[in-house]
Amino acid sequence: MAGAFAAVLAAVALSGSPASASADPPGAGAQGSPQLQAQRLREAVDAQLRLTPGGTRTAADEVSWHGGKVVMTWRPPADGGVVPLVTCRSEGWCFHEHSDFNEGSSSGRTLWFQDCNWQDLADWGFSDKTSSWQNRSGNTIKVINHASGKTGHGSDGTLFRMSPKSSARSIGSNNDKADHFECV
Repeated sequence: MAGAFAAVLAAVALSGSPASASADPPGAGAQGSPQLQAQRLREAVDAQLRLTPGGTRTAADEVSWHGGKVVMTWRPPADGGVVPLVTCRSEGWCFHEHSDFNEGSSSGRTLWFQDCNWQDLADWGFSDKTSSWQNRSGNTIKVINHASGKTGHGSDGTLFRMSPKSSARSIGSNNDKADHFECV
């Protein structure tokens, strides 16, 4: 299912919409017109809601689940195609799709949690997508990599721990490997 979500996002990012191959209007810039950017954002949010049903769109760029204990945020490109810095909400922890908390990137999702139960990031279309993180809670979060080619979780290994009130702008060799997490 996560592969289907990635394919939808890739189609949206490359074409502007899955059904459209039209070029941006002249003078629209590298990111397209504001209308095209809004359309791409709507399509990405809609794709996420199809992947992970039960969410509520709480803003044009935000969906929440489980009474607000899980929130995904997208940031549309700002002027010049740079996504503004997304800070992690207090008393939770965030997984960012790109290094530097998505700052300086032309796209990026942030997945915020406040639920200490074991979570599979694939459920949110975020398996193997984490490149930076922030932990604004008092919990230590163990981030886990699912062993390739294995069924079950007996062979999974700890990638890193997110200490309370800490962050990492880049996760080096652990980039795009996070699959699960739990509070410890």
